[in-house]
Amino acid sequence: MADQARSVRVMFGLVAIPSVWLWKWLAERLCASGAYALAAMMAGLRASIGALSSGPIAVFASGTLIGGSFMGMTSLGPVARRNLASGDIGRLFASMTVCFDLGQVIGPGLASLLAYAMGDFSLAMGVAGFALAASGFLALGLPNGDALSD
Repeated sequence: MADQARSVRVMFGLVAIPSVWLWKWLAERLCASGAYALAAMMAGLRASIGALSSGPIAVFASGTLIGGSFMGMTSLGPVARRNLASGDIGRLFASMTVCFDLGQVIGPGLASLLAYAMGDFSLAMGVAGFALAASGFLALGLPNGDALSD
């Protein structure tokens, strides 16, 4: 288990660094919401892989996908949301922070309950994969704004 965790961290780092440029390029061509949707779907796929397998190929794919999608979600989420803002940007980011924080509190607790009930984290990873993919599909419905406007 420790070797797998190390492998995921290594793949995360190797892929996360160059992904910054990829997400910027995609946001310029699609829009911030479209690129964010793709990142969320990638993260959902990553979690789903974790639900289905823990073999070496799955660990490699999982580390690659989380490294590639993490930077896209964290950098493009605020840009996509800002493009939809019609009022106070401070309130916008405050609401995003609250939603993110709720997810950080509820997610691990729910995952622990599911893991305890099922005996492993497969169902919890599946639920996470579904939620992330659903957020990506929801983001596809957002209006396309100027992707990288100030």
